[in-house]
Amino acid sequence: MKGISAISTLIGEHDTTTFYRVTSLMGDRSNEVIFDSNMKLITCDCLKFERFGMLCCHSLRILLINSVQMIPNAYIKNRWTKIAKSKVWDKFGKVSLAEKVDKTYLGGMKLQ
Repeated sequence: MKGISAISTLIGEHDTTTFYRVTSLMGDRSNEVIFDSNMKLITCDCLKFERFGMLCCHSLRILLINSVQMIPNAYIKNRWTKIAKSKVWDKFGKVSLAEKVDKTYLGGMKLQ
């Protein structure tokens, strides 16, 4: 499947597990992605999710190819949700980090 920046190639299947290679259009980089359609588990050899807690574009492309309409809950870390905003407290004034960011960096604009 061709996209804006990569080509996805099916390289193998075993039961419910599918193996893909995602290559940039320039051909200078490629990553292998493993997707289990039964468990909705996905891993990429770039390890972006394991290091930073967010899915990489390679994994998102494979989810799209497999018609997964919503990102599985296992890949949505609390720190990336609106709930995280209310759970971060300043040790002195009980002021949330989001309120500090609002006032300091955004000139009073509200975070959503």
